[in-house]
Amino acid sequence: MVLIYDLQDKARQSRHIRVSPLEGVSISAMMGLRKEPHYISILQAAEEEIRNAMESLIKANEFRKRSPSTSSGEVVAEWAEGLGEEDTDEVVLQDLEGENSYFEMDMPIMRVGCSCLTGCYKSVVFAEDLANRPWPKEWVVTVEYFSIFNSV
Repeated sequence: MVLIYDLQDKARQSRHIRVSPLEGVSISAMMGLRKEPHYISILQAAEEEIRNAMESLIKANEFRKRSPSTSSGEVVAEWAEGLGEEDTDEVVLQDLEGENSYFEMDMPIMRVGCSCLTGCYKSVVFAEDLANRPWPKEWVVTVEYFSIFNSV
């Protein structure tokens, strides 16, 4: 499963942040961002969405392990039939169909992407803040960075 969060908002960053070449993330930029209501609401919504999606993936993985079927499409169809309508998440069902790439070594895998076209420091702070949320201890949370500047 892949979740992507775009951190653009209508509010403009301060001139200092917009014009300074941030090679890392300055403490003042991080602290300022963490006080913005828009940022806080996106972070809280992302945490809730990730928890709900992981619960669905864990349930699907448990069903997949118990299923005598070998086709992931058949497993997903059987799993969906066993859920009540309020539990069915169309996004999860679509993501689970196909190559079954969201399970490695019988563990559900979720990738979360962060982007911000108006200020790359936001996605770095967001990724770090998400990684530092109080996740269940059996989850393995890692942060990987991709820089568009290195590939140009």
